[in-house]
Amino acid sequence: AIEAGRDLSRPRLVAALLEELEAAYEAWLVQGLDSLQADWDRFSILKGNTITVETAAGTISGQAMGISKRGFLMMRTPDGREQEILSGDVHVAKF
Repeated sequence: AIEAGRDLSRPRLVAALLEELEAAYEAWLVQGLDSLQADWDRFSILKGNTITVETAAGTISGQAMGISKRGFLMMRTPDGREQEILSGDVHVAKF
């Protein structure tokens, strides 16, 4: 609002966000995760960065590669293995 130099209608903003979310959800229902993959990659702050993930099984470090077709975090370990991460605490080494 201030940045644009005009008043911002919060209800209209929320409505526009919900419409975009609904469209993305409907695309996901029909096309699966493929419908969101390009946007996810474009806006990801993790992809390409060195990360450390703390999981229930231990700590893993490597390079974030994006998300898999199943929606898991993909990473490449220092020995070149690609690994899917279902859950854990992710720490970014640098931006």
